[in-house]
Amino acid sequence: MMRAIFRLYVDVETTGSSSQFYDKFSSRYYLSDILMELWDDQHYRRSLHELVAANEKLVLNTINMLLNDANWLLDDTIDTLQELHGLQMIMGNPADWNSLTQEQQKEKRERFAELEKKLKRTLRLANSSVQVLVALTGDENIRKVFLRPEVVERVAVMLNYYLKQLVGPRCQELKLKNKEDYGWEPKNLLTDIMRAYLNLAKSDKFAAAIAIDHRSYSESIFLSAIDKATRIRFLRPPEIQEFRLLLQEIQKTEEIEEKEAELFADAPDEFLDPIMSTLMQDPVTLPASGMVCDRPVIERHLLSDPSDPFNRKPLKAEHLIPNVELRARIREYMNLKKAGAR
Repeated sequence: MMRAIFRLYVDVETTGSSSQFYDKFSSRYYLSDILMELWDDQHYRRSLHELVAANEKLVLNTINMLLNDANWLLDDTIDTLQELHGLQMIMGNPADWNSLTQEQQKEKRERFAELEKKLKRTLRLANSSVQVLVALTGDENIRKVFLRPEVVERVAVMLNYYLKQLVGPRCQELKLKNKEDYGWEPKNLLTDIMRAYLNLAKSDKFAAAIAIDHRSYSESIFLSAIDKATRIRFLRPPEIQEFRLLLQEIQKTEEIEEKEAELFADAPDEFLDPIMSTLMQDPVTLPASGMVCDRPVIERHLLSDPSDPFNRKPLKAEHLIPNVELRARIREYMNLKKAGAR
């Protein structure tokens, strides 16, 4: 049963239909519903653990699709909420509303009704994806897949971005009158996002992945989330303390990352990944183009696009060739720099 659910979750990505992009969300909604119904049954949970052990690649691909869906659906939800909020502000302000022509008022009413329907539909799908994310990260056997090098940074970036949206300086733009009518429960979404953090916080790899996300992560956002969780009490005191400890771990890792960035700032170009411009740790050669990339970077690309990014020829992770000689030279460079800094 679990194998079939995960296999179908991946396969509905491409149905051949002209509406396949949107069809997959509905299909995965029902698959997620089945998965959650079976989640607490120990027989099916053991079956899932056996699947992870026997076919981690399938579980990895499923998680990749889940992250793709959650990202798109949450992005669409945020955009729709912001537009609805803006329309509510205009329609609720007599001076602004009366300054519009009748035709403009009609257009805004029609747009508002269209967005209401869209929000209800998208929120239902987004909430389902996030709930599956929380469940999967909460299972020790599945969590390790989220912590793989090609996935962990992506998960961290996603959680950081939506935490920022929910508690950051623009969170007021997500407020709606009669939010319950749309199924919009920001407190519940924030609870799920923070619980996903806590599930993954058991690994130092996750803290490191958060620390290097300079776009969305900030200490102030984490403190705002902690403050809100404390005031509204949607997390238990021990969970809030765990979140504080995670922040402390991130801060330590951030200091180390900043020092290493400064230490290795003069790294030769051949040591840098050509896609991310970061110092490579596990360089591999792409057989078709001959380019050298860091394994986690290229494997992250291959999860969504099985082609060489430099010539678009088909490429699979198992075709990557370890560049042992370059890796040895990078290690030697790093060791010399660290020794010189002592």
